[in-house]
Amino acid sequence: MSPRGAVNSTPPIDQYFKGALFLNTLRSVVDDDPRWWTLIHGFYQHFKYQNIMTEDVVQYFNQQNRDELDARLQ
Repeated sequence: MSPRGAVNSTPPIDQYFKGALFLNTLRSVVDDDPRWWTLIHGFYQHFKYQNIMTEDVVQYFNQQNRDELDARLQ
């Protein structure tokens, strides 16, 4: 595994699967599809055109969902 922040010319394909699995897990934690789609839309609007880190994602969803999702997602 590369150190965080390392730039690879060919990133591993599993990064896309990990992102999809994370979103599906988060959707099941929210467990309310209309709220989920509102959260996802707000997330996109908040972060569009930015590079973000995992901590940004967790902080955003913790704030919007008023829950400590980082503890529930482990």
